[in-house]
Amino acid sequence: MKKLLLLLLLVPLLAYGQTIDTAKVAVWYEAKYNNGVEDVALTTSREVLEIGNKYTCYYSWDNKLYNDYMDSICKANPNEDIISVITSAANATNSLSRDYKIYKCLFNDSLTYFNSIWKRHFKYEQGFPVNDWRLAEGDTTILSMPCNKASLYLHGRHWTVWYTTEMPISDGPWKLKGLPGLIMKASESEGIFSFNCVGIDKITKPIEFESKRAYNTNPKRFEDELKKFRRGQAEYVFRQSNIPHTPDLWKNEKSYTPCLMEFY
Repeated sequence: MKKLLLLLLLVPLLAYGQTIDTAKVAVWYEAKYNNGVEDVALTTSREVLEIGNKYTCYYSWDNKLYNDYMDSICKANPNEDIISVITSAANATNSLSRDYKIYKCLFNDSLTYFNSIWKRHFKYEQGFPVNDWRLAEGDTTILSMPCNKASLYLHGRHWTVWYTTEMPISDGPWKLKGLPGLIMKASESEGIFSFNCVGIDKITKPIEFESKRAYNTNPKRFEDELKKFRRGQAEYVFRQSNIPHTPDLWKNEKSYTPCLMEFY
């Protein structure tokens, strides 16, 4: 019995960092969104959907560059002040891009969502309501491919999308999936989140499951954690990093309200 329990405990560990598929297509999107309710200007980010035979992986390319830059500084200067590292990386890359990574299975409605808040990594799994899509009248052309229109009400936001059956891949940007073709463009009704396909490449690249160990959570708990971070970022960073501090360090810090893509 002890050996069986140990084996069950080890199974989730084996998944981290494993190659789960090989991507043959990369779909590039220009994503625009507000990070905070108080923000006036939209943040623009390059994001990519890598498509294999069984799985897809969606993430922010700009955020990958930011994290790679941070890692390179920390390795080269392990004693560097963390604020200096953040400032340097932010000046060199798009530090406002989102830190999510989303794995979707092409043969069912499941997805695995990863995200980070400061240096804490979170993971949850959920299903996508693929049967809730409503096909609508209308057509357009994106990247010379004819597209049809559909809409979906998802966790508090109303999405309108354009998809093409010329690429019969039931997937798209962020969590969106479940239509009879690739989603080329998506926007929600308030105009604060949108994805627009800007290019499609043929590639050969392994799809690797996220290698960073993450806290298992659910969408509601992650939403609450994100709100806590935005209310007081300096306090959150110092506490989670176990850096000696006094409350005076953040007594004048401005509080922000995160602009959420979903509401739970």
